[in-house]
Amino acid sequence: MSLRSPLRRVTYLGSAKGGSGHWYAQRVTALALVLLGLWLFVSLATMGGASHEHVVAWLSSPVAAALGAVQAKARARPTAGGPIAWRLT
Repeated sequence: MSLRSPLRRVTYLGSAKGGSGHWYAQRVTALALVLLGLWLFVSLATMGGASHEHVVAWLSSPVAAALGAVQAKARARPTAGGPIAWRLT
């Protein structure tokens, strides 16, 4: 039989202060990936029979390059190495 209160049993087991920020970040990046994925799919689908040069020119445009970079960054997740080491999943 323990004489410790329920509060004492959970004290010093870790902080719960960062959970809401992590939850919010997951939702924002999920929404960004859905929107960017739809943009990429529609953009490539409308290029049906485009030549290689046309697709390369489209990908090298500033808007397409910036949105592609945002999509790549949103897909990157930190590894166990910390915030410096990233891996694409």
